[in-house]
Amino acid sequence: MNKLWDKHNDWSLNKTIEAFETGEDLVLDQKLVKYDCWGTMAHAKGLYKIGILSEEDIKVLSAGLKEILNKERQGKFELKP
Repeated sequence: MNKLWDKHNDWSLNKTIEAFETGEDLVLDQKLVKYDCWGTMAHAKGLYKIGILSEEDIKVLSAGLKEILNKERQGKFELKP
C-alpha cells in the first residue's frame, strides 16, 4: 500500500526518521479504532448540523463506522500495512 505522503514526490524520507515516526502506528491505531470511530461520528454530526453533510451522508457514514465498531468488539477488525 502506498503511503499517503508518498504520492508525487521526487525525494525520499530518511529511513531512520520514518521508522521512528511511523513504526508503531498500526499498533496504536488498532488500540484507538473505537475512539476514532466515535470521534468521527461526532464530527460528522456536527458537519450535518451546519449543513455540510446530508442526512444520507450521515446514514452511510454511521453504518460504515458501526460495522467497524462491531468488528472491533468481536476482535475481527485488523489494520493491515
